[in-house]
Order: sequence, then C-alpha cells, then structure tokens
Amino acid sequence: MLSGVVLLAGCALAGITTTALGATSALTASAGARGDAAYLAAVADRPSFQGYTDAQLVDLGHEVCTSLESGTSRSTLVGSAVSAGVGARDALVLVDAASDSYCPAYSRR
Repeated sequence: MLSGVVLLAGCALAGITTTALGATSALTASAGARGDAAYLAAVADRPSFQGYTDAQLVDLGHEVCTSLESGTSRSTLVGSAVSAGVGARDALVLVDAASDSYCPAYSRR
C-alpha cells in the first residue's frame, strides 16, 4: 500500500491514500450509481482527467473522501493535485465533486 500517494494513470496525488479503493463496493447499488453519475458528470470531461476510466475516477473520488475523513484539508488535497500536474480548476472540481457525491459531510455546499 502506498501511504499518502495514489498513482493513477501516471499522476501522483499526495495526501490521497489508497485505502479507499474498495469503498465503491461498500455503497448500495442505487446510491452508488447516483453518486457515481453525479461525480462523473462533474469530472470526466475535465482536461486533466482525459484518458482516465470511469472506474479510476470513481476510485480517486473515494480516495479524496478517505483523505478528508482522515483530516487532510481541502486546500492540501487541491495543492497536492496541482503539484502533481492537475490543473487548478480541475483539482477544485475533483475535490468538490467527490465531497458532494461521496462524503457530503465535507461538502462546501
């Protein structure tokens, strides 16, 4: 297990752990599908995430939530993504969409 870094399609995002890779299976099918659809609608077409599969993006979204739940700040996650080459706007969309869809207790809405 990588601690604090996830490697996804050649992109390393510090502060996001790999412990959430199985989190999708913990969701109920209907709730998971609704959350996945909303999340993917927000992130799948962002320039920084072109070439990623839906499954990779969903896993990344759950990893964002795992990091938020373990105390990593939103700004740290965004900064880590930007440092790894993700566009600033795309990094914000990633963190916001993940929290809105998968961990609403951390949502900014």
